[in-house]
Amino acid sequence: MALPRTEAALEAIERAVCEANGDLRAASRALAISQYELHQWLHSDPEAASRVKAAQLVGWSALETEAYRRAVEGHNEPVYFKGRIVGYRKVYSDGLLQTMLKARVPGYSNDDAHTGGVTVNVNLMPRATSYEEWLEQKGQSALQLQGPIVDAEYEDVTPVTGLRDVL
Repeated sequence: MALPRTEAALEAIERAVCEANGDLRAASRALAISQYELHQWLHSDPEAASRVKAAQLVGWSALETEAYRRAVEGHNEPVYFKGRIVGYRKVYSDGLLQTMLKARVPGYSNDDAHTGGVTVNVNLMPRATSYEEWLEQKGQSALQLQGPIVDAEYEDVTPVTGLRDVL
């Protein structure tokens, strides 16, 4: 179907773009119009392009709101037992929160690495054959580093001894 360049068509496109969370492809599919024709119209008409860009910003804000909700408020994920839902657990998205912080808060982006962050020094030691040898290596490393060594302890970790344990 040919895309009529009318005010009503542009309003329909704006509405569809908002509902499609800013996705022009999904909006053109929802309106049963050619994506190529839509791009041609937007390329040749600056006012239409500006209005559709504004509609995209509105649509993207819905995605941003959902990302914030998942990152900060979390979402309920079903817990299954023997194929049945027995409850729900709250799941948060640290990755979304980090991405949003990097995009919006100075000091969190990679470009602002000099304004904040943590420096971690890692000292690799050769593999020890006994606990006593490890303690000796640890002591020597601490003297070399001129700083404290912090041991990370993990609870409930089952050691993996072979490929069968992973599968």
